[in-house]
Amino acid sequence: NPAGGNERSAFMSAARTLGSTFAVTRPQLDESGGALREAAKVAAVRINSIASEIAAIATKILAAREGEEANPLVARRSQLIQSLSSLTSIDVMPRPDGTVHIATGGRALVEGGKAAELIVQIDGPPARHINIDFKKADGAIVPAMESMGGQLGGVIDSHDQQVVASLDR
Repeated sequence: NPAGGNERSAFMSAARTLGSTFAVTRPQLDESGGALREAAKVAAVRINSIASEIAAIATKILAAREGEEANPLVARRSQLIQSLSSLTSIDVMPRPDGTVHIATGGRALVEGGKAAELIVQIDGPPARHINIDFKKADGAIVPAMESMGGQLGGVIDSHDQQVVASLDR
């Protein structure tokens, strides 16, 4: 009953409560978005570090004599690949020369003795979706072609599909 004072008062009270909830929720979503953007950057730094170490090991494997000299290098590379696989989904392809080709996001991350660098980009302003670019050894910058998967992919999905989607509502 729009003319009823009690109904009108109850409606206005509910509207104020809803407005207060939105006023509190928005900053929390903004804070969560900032934390997720930072987590994506931290994951990318870790991925870049591991990829660079794998590429350096490839150079050492090529220079080492077969057998005992290469074995510890191959073991260390295997550990690094395991660590990398938790941070992002990877495809590892052994090469005939003993090195590996590692791809993520539909792009080469490690090719023998060369590693690409992941770059985290944020659309905006205002800060919106997280995008991943690859800076190749020749300096060319290309976008990821697929989802990153792993920890980095989870952070990106949480940011883009939960936080940004909630802010857009």
